[in-house]
Amino acid sequence: MPRVVALFCMVTFFAVACTARQVRDETELQRAVRLAQAGDESGWRTLESTVRSDSADLYLRKTALSEIGKIQSPRGEPILKEYLQDRSLRGEAALGLVGQRGDNNKQEIDQLIVSSTEANLKAYNSLTKEEIRALGETDHPHSVRILREQLRRDPSKDGEVLDALGRILVRRKKALYNPMDFSHGIGQKATFETETIMSSGDKVNETATPEDAAADDPEKVLLEYLAGDGDSETKDRAVVGIQVAHPPGITYILNLIGSSKTPVKARLAIIDYLTRLAVNTQDKSMIKKLTVVRARAKNAQVVRSINLSLLVLNRAFGGRSTYYGSAAPKVTPPPVSVREEATLKQKPYIGTSAADVKTNLKRAFAYYHLDEQLLERMSSRVRALLNAPENKELAERNLIFVALGRLYPDRDYYVLKAQGQDAFSKPGYFTTTLQLVTASSRGRAWQVALLQRLWGLTANEADLLRQIYLRDGKILRQRMRL
Repeated sequence: MPRVVALFCMVTFFAVACTARQVRDETELQRAVRLAQAGDESGWRTLESTVRSDSADLYLRKTALSEIGKIQSPRGEPILKEYLQDRSLRGEAALGLVGQRGDNNKQEIDQLIVSSTEANLKAYNSLTKEEIRALGETDHPHSVRILREQLRRDPSKDGEVLDALGRILVRRKKALYNPMDFSHGIGQKATFETETIMSSGDKVNETATPEDAAADDPEKVLLEYLAGDGDSETKDRAVVGIQVAHPPGITYILNLIGSSKTPVKARLAIIDYLTRLAVNTQDKSMIKKLTVVRARAKNAQVVRSINLSLLVLNRAFGGRSTYYGSAAPKVTPPPVSVREEATLKQKPYIGTSAADVKTNLKRAFAYYHLDEQLLERMSSRVRALLNAPENKELAERNLIFVALGRLYPDRDYYVLKAQGQDAFSKPGYFTTTLQLVTASSRGRAWQVALLQRLWGLTANEADLLRQIYLRDGKILRQRMRL
């Protein structure tokens, strides 16, 4: 009898241990995820136990809850709803619930996400990036208003908010397009819906104030952000959101530039975006497009900005450009005051000597506490890439020519190679190279590795230069001529 009791206690102990088991590392977590995806009860119990365990590593808890959200199953909804207002896991819970939406529960889940984010704003005074992304996936009418209130509250999250508004705008625009239904027989009643002259497509609310209309319309919120203060990279995300929602996009945002109803600062931000886009994609046809828009801009500041962009594009494309096989029209020279402004702000390289550039680069390195010998090491590495025969096929060597080609578009291979012997004394080489690297769709690790091979840097030095450019690139380019 005592043996039977002991055996029963042992079995009970192991059963409880297995039921309450939590993962200890990512390998065990992925094993539990695979079991849960296959419908195995033990996998679900392990994931739930990990999420609910206060003693488990927070990263594992977050990952476990995220994985539960990716498995579309009624089993996952209760625990996701349970943690919607948890300080540490609310973001993963909200984003996970988005993955549980279907035709039957879509409105209910959208309402839950909006209600929980409103409660979390009162409790924690901020939203996580995951909550912002979840709001961008909902179709609840109040989601735009909540996202609008988050803009400029935390500048590091503005990009996520703008992306979320862009996704809402895309869905609303698609919802406005209803193909004709040919399932009706001839003579049967058919209805056709037309789009109202509103960017959101919502029904007109005669009692709504202009402020209310702007708060509920994602496109108006994006234009409102463009009309305010903000860095160019973040504003570009707002422009892209509008562009994607109106395919083919370029035509629509060009019309925004020409419309007097668009705020002036928003029009200027769109012009800046199109200028950078044209240079990065080598789109020479943008010269003609901006010239056409300039004729109907009807605002001196907008016209002046277009003139500056045309100057930059003509210089970038070597003075005369071609598009669709024909010569581009000659751009009318802007007034002297505009030419001076273009020289000082948008093309600050004229009249800057090699000694000035090297001095400024040394000053910048000293300011950021970088090694004094770093510049010499970088210069030696560039010369080795250009001159050593065994380096002719290396991708990083080609990057040197691409960067110099941006600065000297009308020079041939031999001139560019000669310029590269002292590349860091050339105004714009340093920031142009960093711009090419950081603009890549590859991740941070790839960009750091490329800078290491290109300039002979350590991983820490390469990562630091990358972060410096992402934060202060505009200052380095425009004020220090680097």
